[in-house]
Formats: sequence, C-alpha cells, structure tokens
Amino acid sequence: MNSLGDQLRAEGFAVAHGALDANFLEGGSHHLSTLVRERRRADGAAIVAAVPTDEIAARLAAHEKVVEIAEAALGLAPVCFGLTYFQMSAEIGLEAAWHHDLGPWSPALGGSKGVTLRIALKDAEESNGCSKVLPGSHLGPTHLLESHEPLLSMFGVGIAGGSIDERDETALVVEAGAV
Repeated sequence: MNSLGDQLRAEGFAVAHGALDANFLEGGSHHLSTLVRERRRADGAAIVAAVPTDEIAARLAAHEKVVEIAEAALGLAPVCFGLTYFQMSAEIGLEAAWHHDLGPWSPALGGSKGVTLRIALKDAEESNGCSKVLPGSHLGPTHLLESHEPLLSMFGVGIAGGSIDERDETALVVEAGAV
C-alpha cells in the first residue's frame, strides 16, 4: 500500500482498484437506492450519512481495505468524521465545480490531516459522470471559492473561473469496487 501513499502525495490522488468485493457493493447500492426513495431525492443530490447510525456507512468506514487505504494516504490511523452518498450521473443532479477537497474540512478539523475517499459502487466512466482531477494541483495554491449562482453546482461554490488550467484534467475511469 506504500506506493498508493506515494502516488497520492505526488499526484494528489490515487486509485486502489478492486478494493471492495461484489457482495459489499451490492449491499451499498441497494442501501443507496433505499435512501434515495425514502428521502425522495430523484435529483441526484447528496445524502449525508451519520456513521454511528447508518449501518452501511459504519461498515464502510470500518472496512479493512478502506481503513488501510486511508492510513496509507495519511500516514496514521484514520478517524471517519463524515460520509456522504452521491448518486453520480452525467445526466442527473448538479455538476461538481472544481474545488479542493481538503479546503472546507481543514479548519473544521483544526488543521488536521484529512483525505477524501470516493468509493465506486458502480463502474464510473466519463459518459456517466466519473470524477475528474488535476494531477499535482494539491501542491499549488489553495484557490478562493466563489458562489456559482445562477449556475448551480453540487456544493454551491467552486474555484473562481480562470484560476486553474483544466488542460491536465484526468478522468478517473474506474470499475465498481475501486476506492
């Protein structure tokens, strides 16, 4: 797992292919579908899960591979402080504007280290809304976020237009089970 941590530090992202098995993915997908129906969220908006009270979220946060990956990234034992389910799709929901994952969390964590893990419950391709990253951008400045009104985005804010060079964007095309 050391090479995963090395890649993360160098590129700002890493992918662990095949980290979660089909049974776990099926349970997670079923749970997400249930949450979407219960909360009537056909818009693809985020659903925040409380780790202690959401059984699937708690199992996910404690999953051996997930913990191993987070530890490789952080260099220390992780503590899950939040989990959000996203029903990602290229056709449904809001665009995720360019942002720094750690930016909003760092002050809330008292400046502690943090890592965001995205777990693919289904195959993620450009045609269905896979995540995109800018390799190495974590080594540069933290850009100011601005409101994206009237153009809505998933977070309501994003990096100011023209502040970043998107030519190096990398689509994270992964199979279900990747973290």
